[in-house]
Amino acid sequence: MKKVFWLAPVVALIVFIGLYVNSRKEIVEKAEAKVRAEVEDRRVKAAEQKRLQELASEKSRLDKEAKNKREAEEKLRKEEQDKHRDEIEYQRDTARRETARFLNVVKELKEAFEAEKKGKEEADTVIKDNKKEKEFLIEYVAKARANEKVYKDLLVKLQELEEARAKAAEAAAKAAKST
Repeated sequence: MKKVFWLAPVVALIVFIGLYVNSRKEIVEKAEAKVRAEVEDRRVKAAEQKRLQELASEKSRLDKEAKNKREAEEKLRKEEQDKHRDEIEYQRDTARRETARFLNVVKELKEAFEAEKKGKEEADTVIKDNKKEKEFLIEYVAKARANEKVYKDLLVKLQELEEARAKAAEAAAKAAKST
């Protein structure tokens, strides 16, 4: 019996150790499976997180490129608008300067026209006065010629009268001498 007392606990211990090792193995396998599942789950989550981060990064990069492209297009459009506005402003200034220059030319031409018109009026007045003077001189010359003829006729008559008086005085002197 001594063997039974000693052998039964040893057999029970061996059975217990066997069961313990067997159950321990299952527990360890379960724990390892759980750990592997958690690791796999973390790896999948990390891969998913990495994929999401890459997608977000790619989306962010694409958004940034699109934004940069829009900004570049907007900047180019604004530069073109500014350039167009500057060109229009330059053309407007040029047109204003040309208009002012043409207005000055028109003003100068009007002044020159008025001066020429005034000069023409003065020349017409001088021509009119000259015509009047010419008519006066022609009339005066005609009257002077008529007066000259009258005076010549008068001188001729005076000479004839003088000759007749001289003859009469001579005849009176002869008659006075003869008497």
